[in-house]
Amino acid sequence: MRILTLSTSYPRSVDDYAGRFVSDLNLSLRRSGATTTTLCPEVSEISNRQEPSSERVLRVPFGNTTDRKLFYASNFELRPLSRLQTLRAGFRFVRSMRRAVSQEIQDHDAVIVHWPWPLILGCGDALGRRPAVGLCHGADLRWLDRSRLARLVFGLYARPLRGLFTTRSNSVALLKSVYEGPIVGSPMGADGKRYQGRRVSPEMSHQLLYVGRLVREKGLEDLIRVLPRLGWPLLVMGGGPEETRLRQLAASCGAQVTFLGWQGPDAVADALASVRMIVVPSRGETTGGAEGFPTVLCEAALAGTPILAARVGGIADWIPDGATYEPNSQAALLEALRRRLQEPREATIQDAAPFGSDMVASKVLGLLFPS
Repeated sequence: MRILTLSTSYPRSVDDYAGRFVSDLNLSLRRSGATTTTLCPEVSEISNRQEPSSERVLRVPFGNTTDRKLFYASNFELRPLSRLQTLRAGFRFVRSMRRAVSQEIQDHDAVIVHWPWPLILGCGDALGRRPAVGLCHGADLRWLDRSRLARLVFGLYARPLRGLFTTRSNSVALLKSVYEGPIVGSPMGADGKRYQGRRVSPEMSHQLLYVGRLVREKGLEDLIRVLPRLGWPLLVMGGGPEETRLRQLAASCGAQVTFLGWQGPDAVADALASVRMIVVPSRGETTGGAEGFPTVLCEAALAGTPILAARVGGIADWIPDGATYEPNSQAALLEALRRRLQEPREATIQDAAPFGSDMVASKVLGLLFPS
């Protein structure tokens, strides 16, 4: 099986955070006996063609340095480009992706399209020539929800797909309104083998952990504000445009917060093996964002780390009620933290298999190559 993967982001280095779940899914596909080629946007920091020993990755050149901020914005800016710049960059990327797909498709047996809107526009006639599936994440669903034109165009281009994956049950109706094929609910998954036999750091055992972008929709401000009343220190692994403000907030309210910046997957795995709990205080749609299912929750489930997460997006579909709380309420967050911290650390998700990329790969292959 030779699988061609299309994505709008992919790790730029071993420790990179961008598109890590795409890389993990490809790894699981190769464990299943497939070979993978990934087409993704060019970035300035590395050569356009990157071929590790076990995988072929082609960085598709398009536009200029400004255009490339569309997918790899510095510091995760929420709106790195103007609307006109976004349309121009998107058009240039789709055009370049079409050329790359047309050159590669004859050497592959199937296609996986991450962020199918708008990336499906870059497939050309490949979807009619090879079996294909689409994996919806978050931002693509937000675009479809907000734009009737996007839904109409997507519906036309998505017809040949053998199935769509989504992390959110509340997006199924949206997708069914434009697509008649199978729709599968599933977390995007993480590589479960990464969390086996990790080094435990005793000094982290009395700390909470946050991993992710430092943007308003992720709700870290709410967590910082309740920490002084909770009396627990917090480790923050991540970065973004809100970092300076959040550092100032932590200092002004007396919260014990250590900002570590972005960390690679091994460092995150070690922290998950050691900390008391990971907290995901997302605000989701109330801030204009669209939370799917954060990858770090897959990682935490696989690592056996206790979880507390706001009940937004796909989180409510996959995390038990006892490990979630009503979003956008600092009072609810504080109450849930106190309750969860009274439970033993072993009070984790019992069945972690659905959160592994091996499980997702099995579902994808089942749609691409039905027996």
